[in-house]
Amino acid sequence: MRIKLLILLFLANLSMSSQNLNIPENGLLAYYSFTGNANDTSGKGNNGIATDVTPTADRFGNSNSAYSFNGTSSNIEADIADYPLKGEARTITGWFKTTTPVNSAEVDFSLLNYGNINDPNYWFNISFYRKGYLNIQFDSKIVQSQENYFNNQWTFFALTFDDSNNTYSLYINGVFKMGGAASLYTNGLNNFFRIGRNKLNNYFEGSIDDIGIWNRVLTQEEIAGLFNSVNDNLYTLIPDSKFEQILIDFGIDDGTIDGRILTSRINTIENLYVSNSSITDLTGIQDFAALKKLDCSQNSLTALNISKNAFLTSLSCNNNILATLDVSKNSALDTLSCYTNRLTVLDVKTNTALKKLDCGSNQITSLDVSQNTALTFLGCNTSQLTTLDLNTNTALTLLDCRENKLTNLNVANNTSLTELYCQSNQLTNLDISKNKVLEFLNCSKNQLTNLDVSANTVLVGIYCNSNQLTSLNLKNGNNAKFGYLNFINNPNLNCIQVDDATFSDKNWATQKDATASYDTNCASYYTEIPDSNFEQKLIDLGIDTDGLNGKITIANISSITNLDLSNSNIKDLTGIENFTALNILDCSNNQLTSLDLSKNTNLQILYVKGNPLVYLNLKNGNNQNLIVESITSKKASATGTSFLGITTLGCVKVDNATYSNTNWSKIKETTTIYSETCALGLEDSEFNKAVVYPNPTKGEINILNIAVEKATVYNALGQLVKTFSLDSGNTNNTINLSGLPSGVYYVYLINQDAATVKKVIIE
Repeated sequence: MRIKLLILLFLANLSMSSQNLNIPENGLLAYYSFTGNANDTSGKGNNGIATDVTPTADRFGNSNSAYSFNGTSSNIEADIADYPLKGEARTITGWFKTTTPVNSAEVDFSLLNYGNINDPNYWFNISFYRKGYLNIQFDSKIVQSQENYFNNQWTFFALTFDDSNNTYSLYINGVFKMGGAASLYTNGLNNFFRIGRNKLNNYFEGSIDDIGIWNRVLTQEEIAGLFNSVNDNLYTLIPDSKFEQILIDFGIDDGTIDGRILTSRINTIENLYVSNSSITDLTGIQDFAALKKLDCSQNSLTALNISKNAFLTSLSCNNNILATLDVSKNSALDTLSCYTNRLTVLDVKTNTALKKLDCGSNQITSLDVSQNTALTFLGCNTSQLTTLDLNTNTALTLLDCRENKLTNLNVANNTSLTELYCQSNQLTNLDISKNKVLEFLNCSKNQLTNLDVSANTVLVGIYCNSNQLTSLNLKNGNNAKFGYLNFINNPNLNCIQVDDATFSDKNWATQKDATASYDTNCASYYTEIPDSNFEQKLIDLGIDTDGLNGKITIANISSITNLDLSNSNIKDLTGIENFTALNILDCSNNQLTSLDLSKNTNLQILYVKGNPLVYLNLKNGNNQNLIVESITSKKASATGTSFLGITTLGCVKVDNATYSNTNWSKIKETTTIYSETCALGLEDSEFNKAVVYPNPTKGEINILNIAVEKATVYNALGQLVKTFSLDSGNTNNTINLSGLPSGVYYVYLINQDAATVKKVIIE
């Protein structure tokens, strides 16, 4: 007998272990797992006798692991000698699945009971009322759950009675449902514990599994453990009822919300769309092991763990309240939409397959996309970005970086761009000359002063309103196809260069400020003023009205007759040539080394003293108009032109050298000559160590062994063709003469009051 008992204990433990059952052993009287028989697997030997029951699949789908009861004769009886009687503590648990009875006309269907078979006032009974309500009978008292369980779903129940305070508690699927006071007088005539019927032959119709009875009150943790941890690996917890309801609606989960789902039902699903479903918790998504596409957008998620979803290629989690998002384990991702959340950081360095990244409307301060070379779509708008490096993202076709804090944007390498949205930043410059296939540009609400889209020949839309533009070139040969455009609120913009001014006036009249006009050539509209001190002086004089921008409208200067630029630290008077009405020019006491007034045909008086001039061109065809009052003495008149005191000036280019020598001989130094050509063939010996090479050159020239502030380049006719500002603290400088026609040129090297000239040949 002893050996037989040991064998039974071994088999019972083996059965319990094989199913991973977390069954509390303390106080356990009997446990019926119905794995092919009605034996007690607790080891207590309280085996049951089964009548007309049929083996069936359990809640996990395991065949022959539960019993089906027919509603007319099926039942199981066990003789449990020490089950709790009268008011003793107890717990009874189990699983059932039932629907509206078909084979029975009774109004009460017994799940289990025990006690005096002859007197229902002394028994303990759990049954179902005709409406599907769960009834509990404590001797003569009956309580009812008022919830329909005729739903054909496996349901877990646990009923406890606490003898310390005479209260009962009912748990359904591990959750407390109801409880209250009860008085028990259960006696145990014949000691029978009945499953599926009572003494009145009210039979249960449905399936039953894993019935257990204890002589103590199980804790809530133990009850939850029985519900959740029995074959844990077969279930996935779904704590969010809205999430589970969606799975039910999709036919993935069964029809009852019970906080979990069979893992086998979800681990092969590849696509899941649960957007706009009021979900707050997506726990359980980790067991969707085959998932490739997940759309959980427009919910109320505060966290999202997708670290186990290794096959995920597309994730849409936008419009949630996520503060963090870890996609480091999702190397297969090619689409990520996480915009409109609360992200401050997003690391996508491991997501090298990404083609679309839409992470805008967050609080991200830095974004590294250098490893995402496959990106074709990048949306990082409405965030806190101050920099954005796109040098490696050569496949980009759409960039949306609007509403950030960008001060610089380099898209030179993004030659596939067709759409660029960079409005509402702090950009002062935008070069899109390399973006030849660009179709739409919105750069409004920045601080741009110049914009040139002439190289963007397929452009059909441009918004550049609300900037500080002084130059806008729209002449791209495609203006007739422009469908979207806005240039208003650019108060400093006077001319907009277009394909056809008549067309633009007719079709775009309301898209610009009233002060701006359309023209096919705005170059004739402006004069470049490269010297900022020169322009600032014009601003101070009220002549330049659109701020310091390196140019001035010709209309503002063409009627100026008297111009005082003295004592302004000006080094370059480029732009003076378009002051065509100028009669009097005072540019004395500046830093001018060269001055070309050949276009100023109305000039009468010139004040140039106090400048280190080495070149002066007065050959304007009207030298006879120059007022020279001090002809007979070497003292310059206060009201006449004079070059006295400028010892660096070797030659003044004039209309007629004979005329000038005859009439202007007393207003120059003896070392200064008048000439009609001022050929610059002689090299000054002041900077003997200076080396200029290569010579001849194809464009680039190196200047060695000399500190130079400025280099001015003249052609053989003495015309100024280029000016360079150089680093005077560096004895090695480079200038580029590319673009000039082949021929002889003279390069003046100037440092303060010293100068030399070098003859250079361009091949």
